Amino acid sequence: MKVILATLAFFLFWGPAANAQVAGGSISGTVTGDSGAVMPEVQISVKELSTGLVRNATSNPAGLYNVADLTGGTYEMTVSASGFTTQVWTTVTVTAGVERVLNVVMHAGDPKQVVRVVAPPALVSEPCSAACGSANASTVRDTPLNGRDWAALATLQAGVSSVQNGSATGGGNTDRGFGAAVSISGSRPDQNSYRLDGISINDYANGAPGSVLGDNLGIDAVEQVSVLGSNYPAEYGRTSGGVINVVTRMGKNTFHGSVYEFLRNSALDARNFFDPSVIPPFKRNQFGGSAGLPIIKDRTFIFGDYEGLRQSLGVTTVNTVPSAAARLGILHDSNGNLLGKDGSPTAGPWSGPCPDPATQTNLSPGQAGFCVDNFVGLPDPADPSKPSFINAFYPLPNGGLQPNGNTGIFSFSDQQVTTENYFTIRFDHKFTGSDSVYLTFIRDNSKTVQPSTFGELSSDVISGRMAGTIHEQHIFSSNLLNSAQIGFNRAVGIIGQVNQVSASFAPVLSDPYYAFVPGGFAGAIESIPGLTNFT
Repeated sequence: MKVILATLAFFLFWGPAANAQVAGGSISGTVTGDSGAVMPEVQISVKELSTGLVRNATSNPAGLYNVADLTGGTYEMTVSASGFTTQVWTTVTVTAGVERVLNVVMHAGDPKQVVRVVAPPALVSEPCSAACGSANASTVRDTPLNGRDWAALATLQAGVSSVQNGSATGGGNTDRGFGAAVSISGSRPDQNSYRLDGISINDYANGAPGSVLGDNLGIDAVEQVSVLGSNYPAEYGRTSGGVINVVTRMGKNTFHGSVYEFLRNSALDARNFFDPSVIPPFKRNQFGGSAGLPIIKDRTFIFGDYEGLRQSLGVTTVNTVPSAAARLGILHDSNGNLLGKDGSPTAGPWSGPCPDPATQTNLSPGQAGFCVDNFVGLPDPADPSKPSFINAFYPLPNGGLQPNGNTGIFSFSDQQVTTENYFTIRFDHKFTGSDSVYLTFIRDNSKTVQPSTFGELSSDVISGRMAGTIHEQHIFSSNLLNSAQIGFNRAVGIIGQVNQVSASFAPVLSDPYYAFVPGGFAGAIESIPGLTNFT
């Protein structure tokens, strides 16, 4: 028990010598005199310029100081002591998750005399020396980004590379998450940790956050994006990959806001290789606005942002389908010779029912697949009025035939329609000089309605996200600070919900004859060599 109490007392009274175990950034360093001797009891005052919020600290007997848990932004630091001139360090930039080191040398003189010092380019502490980087507020909002996705800023840092997740909608998928995957310092995408104002916003697959398009809107509500690649402090935990920190904007002492709309369309697009002669239409509108203002100057602030996205993307789909001859059982080998039931050349088409599959010989798997009565164009002996699966579901080719004439190309263009609504709100309040709190809440709902393989129906891909955090900071003394935080994160991914059935396909899709499950749609036709799956 004595050992535990002694250890606790050590950390309480000598806390400034330790790295801050908090989500924000920090300013730390050593204060010395002209002679090089360390200086205790030096007063440190740090002021955030846009809000006027002030934090105070005192150097300890070893001359060390640490102002922890600072939100990202630009600060002014005042250093003063009796018998020494006062120093004001300007343009001190603080990055979330990074310790800014500023060592101060005090000079004897009148404390009323003020010397202004421009802070040198940001130095980083040892935990960040291996791999880290950040994008400040101006970089976040001024960098041209496809889809205005703040997560794409991570790829500007060394050691970060994009990973293709293979989704038709442009993002990830419901198994690996919708967000655009990245590898940091060679780690797997699902080993990274994404943090919004200090809380984890990884999705249900532990993947990157993102909408159905794989993007993260709300860039106007982002103050800073930082990346920690390796060798970061133990406070981050829960990951063996990289850490991407996102800090939201807060209101300031003056009103600031924006209204915007971005338009992208296919007017100047080049023709895709698979597109028809007329390029499928494409139109994207991104619009919204943000505003921040003080409720009580120097004490209470609020900031809000809304962004909407409306997109209609023309998609060309190319499929391989049976030819008209193949539907009648007229198949050819690679040399153009007609094939009989036993796989040998024949003078005419197949006729009559297929023999028992157990007696079929000399047939490749592909040829055997076509020799099933109720699959090829032959009527079903059990119900001659019912078309075969091929005739019922596979359209005829509308492009060229393959050299053997068994299959052809069917292509069509349809619109993939996406709707997304994203908003952020942040509330900051300073109770006293030593007690403050902020609350952040985001919500993102997005849905894509996309055509299926043959345009027989359209289905929904839905992504829903919400996250919130409450952060309270209390300063007990210049040596003791407590930072408490609680948050939640919820992510939903849904794929395959039928939105609408094509009128031409509706009768057969809902016909119980073709259903594999009572009350369901027609079953899937898969794994047919040479043909596109009908799923």
